[in-house]
Amino acid sequence: MRTYIVTSEKFTGEIEFRYNDIFQLCGYDNRADFEAVQHDWLLKNLPMSPACLHKVASIMKGKAIEVKTELTFEQFWKSYFAGRTKDNSSRKRAEAKWNRMSKGEQAKAWGYINTYMSNIAWGTAPKHAETYLNSELWN
Repeated sequence: MRTYIVTSEKFTGEIEFRYNDIFQLCGYDNRADFEAVQHDWLLKNLPMSPACLHKVASIMKGKAIEVKTELTFEQFWKSYFAGRTKDNSSRKRAEAKWNRMSKGEQAKAWGYINTYMSNIAWGTAPKHAETYLNSELWN
């Protein structure tokens, strides 16, 4: 099973598409706030494969992020502090924020960690993990 989350500036929320092991659409959840025209368009252009999904996401002025597995807070925490010591970040506050985020936001936050860390100015400490999440720096 492969899961993709589609987000866009053209709508709020997200759309989750699920494909089986032979890359056929087996389900989707629309958690986006669409206008009727957008909803009709999506139904007429349902991406039946991941390859089609990227074309549809592009037309929607959005992007599709593959979520290989259900992302856990533990995966986020380990990635955020990979190769460096843990600062005074509050694990409890960061986890509470993580649990309030949608799957799409979790995927974007997790996927942006390396970009964020590589763009921090030399001599500047990274933000606390909970600040990273609360500030939505991936946006």
